[in-house]
Amino acid sequence: MERVPAFTQWLYKFKAPPLILNQAQVLAFSIPYRLNQVNLTSEVEDTISSPLLGAVRSWVDECLQEVKEDLGLECTELRSTVEWFNKSEQGMWHQEHIHSNSFLSGILYLSPSGSRTEFKFPGLWSEQFTTLNLVAADNEKITHSQPTEVGTMVVFPSKLYHGVTPHDLPEPRYTMAFNAFPSGLLGSSSPEHYRRFAHLTVNQTTVK
Repeated sequence: MERVPAFTQWLYKFKAPPLILNQAQVLAFSIPYRLNQVNLTSEVEDTISSPLLGAVRSWVDECLQEVKEDLGLECTELRSTVEWFNKSEQGMWHQEHIHSNSFLSGILYLSPSGSRTEFKFPGLWSEQFTTLNLVAADNEKITHSQPTEVGTMVVFPSKLYHGVTPHDLPEPRYTMAFNAFPSGLLGSSSPEHYRRFAHLTVNQTTVK
């Protein structure tokens, strides 16, 4: 018997310029965090007003445009809609989850760790494709394990399940995460089929 590899998929990976990485690190290291089940996360209100975030967001949007062009998406642009920071003390982890009401998401790794982000999606032989749930649980999902690489940003579909293994160093692990959405004209290349989407980011609203 021979297994035939099929349906290769991919994520997008970018390397942050030193200045962008430094600005994100300064912000991450200085803001307050709250407990979020099994790790720590920032409040959006504590980051959107910082001038440091503006340059980081602009760089993220530039990267998103590269993703848009590579995928050939029928929209004017992709833009980050909300950004937040995560902090993990030694032993903390992040449960498997997806991001609802979002199109793409991303993670920018800001500090060292031996932990890995594990991305998972249903395998070809799972219940989703075979109707009957006869496959052992460990074989139901295909897993991609992404190491924590300082300065690396990974972009992925928001509905892709992902979680983080336990942080193993005495110093905290920091990341910046974001969600992104299409903006402008959406639809086919035929003008009469376009639909205009009014794009409003969190940082453009008044937070009460």
